[in-house]
Amino acid sequence: MLAIGRIEIPRRGANCQICGNKFNKGDSLVSCLFQSGGASLVRVDACHGCSGQSAEAPPLSSWKSIMPGEKKVSMGSRQKDEAAKELFERLQQNPSGKEPSLYLLALYLERRKVLARRGEVEQEGLAFFLFEMPSSGETYSVPKVEAAAIDLASLDEEIKSIIGI
Repeated sequence: MLAIGRIEIPRRGANCQICGNKFNKGDSLVSCLFQSGGASLVRVDACHGCSGQSAEAPPLSSWKSIMPGEKKVSMGSRQKDEAAKELFERLQQNPSGKEPSLYLLALYLERRKVLARRGEVEQEGLAFFLFEMPSSGETYSVPKVEAAAIDLASLDEEIKSIIGI
């Protein structure tokens, strides 16, 4: 229930309150607010066919809307971190050609405090960051990639295909 000032507006119902039919995704409906004893309001949600039948008195307010579909439950931050960690470990096993993805995932996981940067080393003219996973104590070396060299559009597609989105 939404409270505006001292007015409480009830939530939309899942069924037409006149005929009892369930609203499906994409169904049009009419919502009306009526004054009920005192300062409380009554909300009547009706399907398009029943919309003119509910009013004994004129509503205080009415509006038309379309019933939305079920919302996709998005991943919470822990699930995203876990998926990124899993992908990072998978890429770490075979990093050839995936260095930009590995580098950005390492930076993301560092920001999320899943990885901790422990230093930078140079070997055979290549710079590597050392990251440790505090939860397991495992240390990873990640090749440093220049940000200008990363093609973000293709990297986004690559990560989506790896994750399976």
